[in-house]
This record gives sequence, C-alpha cells and structure tokens, in this order.
Amino acid sequence: MFSHLLITRFNIKVSGFGPERMTSQSSAEWLQERLRIFNMYCVPSVISQSNTDFTWLIYFDSDTPIKIINEVSTLKNKISHLKIILVDHFDAFVEDIIRKIRTSPEPYVISSRLDNDDLISSEYINSVQNAFIPVHNTIINFNAGYELSLPDHVLRKWNNSFKNQFTSIIEDKSEPDILTIYGFPHWRPPALSQTINIKTRPMWIYLIHGKNYSEQPGKGIPIFYKSNLTLFPVCIRRYDLSIFNTVRYSVKWLPTIIMRRLKNTFYSGHVKRNI
Repeated sequence: MFSHLLITRFNIKVSGFGPERMTSQSSAEWLQERLRIFNMYCVPSVISQSNTDFTWLIYFDSDTPIKIINEVSTLKNKISHLKIILVDHFDAFVEDIIRKIRTSPEPYVISSRLDNDDLISSEYINSVQNAFIPVHNTIINFNAGYELSLPDHVLRKWNNSFKNQFTSIIEDKSEPDILTIYGFPHWRPPALSQTINIKTRPMWIYLIHGKNYSEQPGKGIPIFYKSNLTLFPVCIRRYDLSIFNTVRYSVKWLPTIIMRRLKNTFYSGHVKRNI
C-alpha cells in the first residue's frame, strides 16, 4: 500500500534563504562539526528503529569532499536501507525525491523529515506507519517531544508542538501536486492538506548545540530527571543534566507560563461575554 522514505539533508545549496528561510552551510568546519553530531546522536536513533521497513535517503551537495561521502557510506554496514545522493542545489534535491515517489512500487509514499542534528524515538518509524491512511496530502505530526540544549545541559519537554520539523506527509504518487516533506516549510502546511496530530509519549528530540544555538528563551517544560528516555539512544540516556541550569531556566520559564495562561483565560472569558 505504501513505501516510506526517511530524508536527511546536509550542505545542499539554496537560493537566498530557501523555502524555510535557511542559508546554505558548506564550510569544511561546519560540515565536520555537523558530521560529529550526526554520528553521535542522529545515526544511533535511526539504527535503533524497531521497524526497519523504510529507506533512509541522505542528500549532500555534489561538491562535497569524497572523504566525507566515504565516511558516511560506511554506515551502510549498519543500515542496509541507506542511500547517499549528491545534488547540485535545493530544487534538484526536491525533484529527486519527487522522482522517487513517482516511481515507487506502491501507490502511496510517506516521506518523513529528519534533520541531521536531531533524534527520533526507536518507535518513530513504526508509529508513523501505524498512522497511515490512504489520503493524499495528509500530514502526520507527533505533538510531544524533547528539546535538549547541549551548551546548558538542560532538557525541556513539549506536549503540544503542532507544527514541528519532525513531520511526515502521505502522498498518492499518481496525483499531479507531489510536494514531498521538503516542499513546504514545516510551520506552514499546504493549504489543501490535512494534519493528523498524534498525542503520545515523546517521539523526538530537537538538539540545541553550538552551531544552532539561539538566545531566544525556551518554552518547554523543564525536566529534572531522565525517567522516560528508554526509547532513545544510550548517548541521551547517559547525558548529564545540569540541575543548577534547569532550576535557573525554570525560574524564567514559570512566570511566562503563568502570564500566558492568565492571558488565555482572560481572552476566553472576554470572548464568551461578547457572544
């Protein structure tokens, strides 16, 4: 009925900021550091999938040094369903995914996005496939996940993340409007799509590190004890959290949550009085 593509990209050239307002990253320093994070966190989370009935497509820019390509190619010894593809730019990247969808042996294709510096639960692929319905342009989103800040050693939990980057899309290969999961920004789903939001235990970890660190305040629920990480790789289960930094974050986080809930309560009550 369907085939499943898990798709990760690295240093692909984009025009301007691309569809997700992201610039190209291609320096040797950036690539080496990103590969380190990829191998340490992302790869173990894919290797540990309970359901291996999927194809992992990893895309690189065609100018990527052969040394890098060879290093990633060694992963095929552990993940037989992995394919490395070189493309010249972002449009060629999306076009190649569309070709793969069009030529799929199955009538439907699920394409799932996984950034090279993030992690998924060992039940992620299986849960995506369990949510499959034969309806074109259906997006699958898992609301709950974690945010781990490596610089601060702080873990935060999200319960209601409705438009996160860990999304998948179901597409009928015979339809004319194939987009793929990279054909639109994850925060702006296609107008004619429908979204299945699944509330379950945390299914993903968004990793904050030196190359994507932001000064913007976090909004997730502070986690003091790693009691529910059994579906994530050992590197996460053994990662030391900072109680001091978590408390410091909590002191800033709690007032914002209180104010937000008061605002929502006031707004809700005001609307009811006006009806």
